[in-house]
Amino acid sequence: VDDMATAAMMSSEHFRRLCLKDLGCSPMKHLTKLRVEKAAELLSSTDSKIEAICEEVGYEYRSTFSNIFTKVLGVRPSAYRERTSN
Repeated sequence: VDDMATAAMMSSEHFRRLCLKDLGCSPMKHLTKLRVEKAAELLSSTDSKIEAICEEVGYEYRSTFSNIFTKVLGVRPSAYRERTSN
């Protein structure tokens, strides 16, 4: 969050407040949402391994990625891929 705020040339607290006002959620929740949306797109449109997609969207560990993906979309990445490939 600090890096995003610095890039936007504002304090972290001001950046957080603006995100809450304009997006309705914290910067990290919004970033998580964007990462999961991109991962879902890649899972349904490519044959890339889940590990590669995990890294591409910014997660170091597959287990962390899988848990977050499941929490946001209600289905594991592998099941999401199976569901969208048919």
